[in-house]
Amino acid sequence: MPVKPWWQVATPHKDIREGRLDEAVFAADLGDVVHDRDPMTIEMGTEYLQYKVVMERAFGEEDEKKDYGEIWEAFLRFPELPILEDEGVLKDAMIQGAKNQKLGILVDDRIIYGEDASEDTVSEGVFIVKEGPAKELKAEQVGEEKEVEEEEGREEDLEEISAGKFRKIRIKAQVPWDKLAAFMSGVLAPLQQEGAKTTLEVEVSAESEKGISKDTLELRVKETLDQIGAKILEWPEE
Repeated sequence: MPVKPWWQVATPHKDIREGRLDEAVFAADLGDVVHDRDPMTIEMGTEYLQYKVVMERAFGEEDEKKDYGEIWEAFLRFPELPILEDEGVLKDAMIQGAKNQKLGILVDDRIIYGEDASEDTVSEGVFIVKEGPAKELKAEQVGEEKEVEEEEGREEDLEEISAGKFRKIRIKAQVPWDKLAAFMSGVLAPLQQEGAKTTLEVEVSAESEKGISKDTLELRVKETLDQIGAKILEWPEE
């Protein structure tokens, strides 16, 4: 009895039937044989994919980010990549990777890293970013968001209670040391004349190429602060 051709016995994968892959995906991967990998764990229509597999096998060593659409196309074209049940498997892997801080999802100028993302977020035109660059982008994004929050907080501090009258105001300014007298007379004194309860937090930054002696810091600076009842919030020394 003659042996039937394989295509009459086995039904090709959905991607094969729809013309998105060729029959080469059914050939043995000699790399799996050499490295003793079990292709059945990830290669045959898997419903689960680890993000680590994507980052190791769909990214080049020098790639910091890659368009999601290119990654999905690679899974459809190249037989050495796992055959996925559907695109949702890849999206789930990317979402889990971003949540676990192993990759980032760059949507326009916003990086999703260490947080949940919806499946609709992961689409063509969105970039998948490697862990290191994603972490840096997240840090920059957090810094920018903090600046926005501080700016909004400053606007809230300026509370108008009637036309031309304010209940509360917060001022943050850099004042040259030789202008302190003018600052006292032109800023603090008028506020006190308005009956405002004023608190002042001073940040002093001093740098000297010759170095600042410990005696000056301990016997004069700290001693003066103690005498005037100032509370030292920070005292970093380099």
